[in-house]
Amino acid sequence: MINGLSPKKNPIPGAVIAIQTFGDFLGFNPHGHVLVTDGCFYGRGMFRVAPSLEMKKLGAIFRHKVFKMLLVRGRITKDLIAMLSNWRYSGFQVFCGQRLFSQDETAMENLAPVDPEDRSLSPT
Repeated sequence: MINGLSPKKNPIPGAVIAIQTFGDFLGFNPHGHVLVTDGCFYGRGMFRVAPSLEMKKLGAIFRHKVFKMLLVRGRITKDLIAMLSNWRYSGFQVFCGQRLFSQDETAMENLAPVDPEDRSLSPT
């Protein structure tokens, strides 16, 4: 998908994915939270912002790709895909928030708050 949008060769997108297996009331509800860059990296650390995308269309593309991958791996049937595709709320949602810039210290802190006293992630 990204190769089709990119005028450069070998674009490298950035993403962080967290798989979660529970919902509001700790019931089994497997889903993923994904944070992605709004563009791609090239060559020596250059970054190019992607053109704007319609979130509804992006959600439909993502749903199609996930269903296709599950079907190829034998984890889902065509009948189940047809049923899920007709649901009003498919569970595939895409949200595009405000763009964050690395120079915006407040935005960076809000994205990943760090407690200078917390040594839990320290290698020593």
